[in-house]
Amino acid sequence: LEDCLKDITTIANGMGYPERGIALKKTLEMRMDRVRETVAFATSFDIGQNSSLSQESTASVTAKPRVALLEWCDPIMGCGYWLPELVKLAGGEAMHCPPPGGATPTISFQSLIESKPDVVVFALCGFNLKRAAREIVNSWGMHKLEKLMNDGVSGGRKRVFVVDGNYLVNRSGPRLIESAEALAEAIHPALLGHFGHFGTDLMSTMDDILRMMKIGQESESYKIRLKSFEEKSDADQNNSKEKLLLPSTKPQEAVSMQLEYLQNGNLVNAFAVNSKANQMRWCSPDRFAAVLKSHGDFCRLLSEPAKIGEIKETSGRIATVRVILDEQGDLPLVELLWTMVAEVPDRDNKMVWRTEKVGPAH
Repeated sequence: LEDCLKDITTIANGMGYPERGIALKKTLEMRMDRVRETVAFATSFDIGQNSSLSQESTASVTAKPRVALLEWCDPIMGCGYWLPELVKLAGGEAMHCPPPGGATPTISFQSLIESKPDVVVFALCGFNLKRAAREIVNSWGMHKLEKLMNDGVSGGRKRVFVVDGNYLVNRSGPRLIESAEALAEAIHPALLGHFGHFGTDLMSTMDDILRMMKIGQESESYKIRLKSFEEKSDADQNNSKEKLLLPSTKPQEAVSMQLEYLQNGNLVNAFAVNSKANQMRWCSPDRFAAVLKSHGDFCRLLSEPAKIGEIKETSGRIATVRVILDEQGDLPLVELLWTMVAEVPDRDNKMVWRTEKVGPAH
């Protein structure tokens, strides 16, 4: 993976723009750090929710999920080269892989079933979601695929994913960081949808793709390739912000405020309700807005009223708030989970609640 990043500066140097290569490499390394931080938080949050577990059970919660990332289906190929490092970056343990940098191995279907991975991710080289699913069905047959999904994955059939191997994973370029984000969503249920990949034309469950193929439906939303954003001066940022008052006592009040900002189109203030770490992950209000608009469920928060549901405080500084979008015509009922953290802003010593992440409620 480090060699892939070094190639960026090598190419930039060869083209006569070394400073651009250095800047891009630094940006990608920062995004890699954010993936690590997000995964670490998701893992620590799982432990916090299960504080009554025994030592043995806690060890099982903290164990890294075992991931079968598959580059091809006939013959079945595991993952090699930089891919095992991507899985590790995303907080998983890669299975059916060689030592770092080694070539992709071939495995049997029986070996895959018997290894019982926690998560399976198909990333067929050069194929989008539907073409990948069609190739797997044609090569294996539905009986074999159902056997894997029902009996061969310890996490259950909902933990069998397909990603666009043409756009993600298989190319050793800047998109490897997006690939790590997508893998983090697949590996950790609490992060599903967090980076804006799940539910788009880049990543879905095998069940959802098969359903869409059956009824001839396209992907429910498309991942937007974000444009370069112009740098704004501090004065411009201050002029675009209203005075932001963050609640200090109840997490649900912060969620209600953020929902109100979203529905009113005030995405700058909605972004400001995010925690410091979450703001760093998003990079800017513009990127935050673009991801919201590209996601099938999150985009509904911009136009539909949402209701606050169950609220749980797992500790003095972490809470979850369930948010409900009612069924609207052809749109199904959706339940989302806001994970909130208590922070003390730099400007004073008053504790406030802020949004650490949002994902599907399970």
